Amino acid sequence: MLDRRVLIITHSTLLRPALCRLTGVPLSAYRAVFPLIVNVALTEISLHGDNASLLQFNVPLRFIKGGSPTHAQDICENEP
Repeated sequence: MLDRRVLIITHSTLLRPALCRLTGVPLSAYRAVFPLIVNVALTEISLHGDNASLLQFNVPLRFIKGGSPTHAQDICENEP
């Protein structure tokens, strides 16, 4: 299996149901489990075959820039 990184930019309306599907949370509970996603925030998911792991959820980019150990740091290097 290839190891690749994919950047997806989306709105919370699409992200929350997708997270439910990937993590096995019932769709009817998405507002309770993922109540708020802030603007310009990082959610990092690791996919391994049919399994998904939620590595980070709803982390504002301003916190990542300071040196948080994450794959998303590469994304933030050129942010003004």
